[in-house]
Amino acid sequence: MGDIEHQTFTTGNHLREITVVASGCKDNTILSVRRFSKKDPRINLIVEGRRNGKPSAINKILDTVNGETLVLLSGDIRLPDAHFVDGLASCCKDGVGVVACRPVPINGVKTKAGYMGRLLWNLHDRTLMAQVENSLCLQAGEAFAISRAAAGYVPLEVINDDAYLVLKAQIAGYKHAYARDMIILNRTPECLNEILLQRARIIKGHQQLKNIIGVSPSVLDTLIFKRPFIATNVVVQEIRDQIERRELRALWFLQLVMLEIAAHLLSKLRSFPSTWPISESAKWSEDESQLATQVLPLSSYQNSLGKLALTQLDGSCSSCISVSTGQTHWL
Repeated sequence: MGDIEHQTFTTGNHLREITVVASGCKDNTILSVRRFSKKDPRINLIVEGRRNGKPSAINKILDTVNGETLVLLSGDIRLPDAHFVDGLASCCKDGVGVVACRPVPINGVKTKAGYMGRLLWNLHDRTLMAQVENSLCLQAGEAFAISRAAAGYVPLEVINDDAYLVLKAQIAGYKHAYARDMIILNRTPECLNEILLQRARIIKGHQQLKNIIGVSPSVLDTLIFKRPFIATNVVVQEIRDQIERRELRALWFLQLVMLEIAAHLLSKLRSFPSTWPISESAKWSEDESQLATQVLPLSSYQNSLGKLALTQLDGSCSSCISVSTGQTHWL
């Protein structure tokens, strides 16, 4: 809620309503929202007794949203840019139905898990650029904008809801953009076992999408076999950059490759529910959270938005925040 409060718009919009859907929250999410609602009567809270997952939360919002653009956020990310929502949504025009941003982990690279987490998102960044440049099957990640017309209901059993929405939009003929300069902050697990389970679950989700809609994102794992030149280029560029920054840890790099192979095997041996498990080691500390609240007004986007929507999902429960403005609708 604090990051949302810091968001500013240059189009003369004003808030009209904020709706929060909280599912199975056991932390202080509900109390915090109620505290905010006492100060602002525009805030409405919907509480669900158990965690129903992001697909359920997104579908509830889609039943009520009137905005033209949705900006979907995971609840355990932070927005360092006061104009993030404004800038990301302004790219969603002229036939562009999906706009992805760049997640940057706050983890240090001095630990093995921190290095692996940063490496995974660096490779995700380079793969996204390759997907757009080569018109491949797309993915998004922790945050992205999608036009309301391109956003459909997500089956409740879907594991990777973001990839489902993006691929369905691509199948429907919408263009995709990658706003790489629009950055959000996330935190990756500091436990190797949690990284392994997280990767296995994502891989399982991609396999599931192939069965449900006939396609899956062109992630690095699949590009190695289908488009080896592109995959090699992504990896080589990352290695070169790490060498230039003197951050390359060759042994840890190879161990991540082995972990990825293990994750593929694990994805075939066990099932995963659509409700994401809570990663204890990926939770933000108070110091990290406080640092992230120092919002930086870095965005140079000044375009008119039309209508906008923003969804934020909590990391320890399933929750959605829907904010409605005069011109702008946040989901």
